Amino acid sequence: MGHSDKVEKNTNKKIKKKWSYLVPEEDEFKRKKYTLNKPYCSIPINQSVIYWNGDLGLCCCDYDNSIMNFNIKKNGYLNTLFSKEVIKFRKQGFQKKHSICNGCDLGNADNMGFQAFKKRDN
Repeated sequence: MGHSDKVEKNTNKKIKKKWSYLVPEEDEFKRKKYTLNKPYCSIPINQSVIYWNGDLGLCCCDYDNSIMNFNIKKNGYLNTLFSKEVIKFRKQGFQKKHSICNGCDLGNADNMGFQAFKKRDN
């Protein structure tokens, strides 16, 4: 189950009903099911996550900061972000080598926007 499936599963009916007017009814404007399994994820390279206590996270899907154990309070944000240890973890995230990367579809989303409204011959 990917990230968007988990969000869909946990969205309650009241919220869906309240905001359903924003979802297009015409099929041509709805988001198409599209799967792109890239061998890499650009999120760890293009983003950084800092938790309330100063811990540096791998990406926005690392909710419990289970991958990296670095804090920016001691050496500052830039020194920590560009340290050899953090760069190693971020490169592994780019290559989808962490356990949280398995089944994550958020890292595939950066190329999906171009495909969302293309007509398919199915």
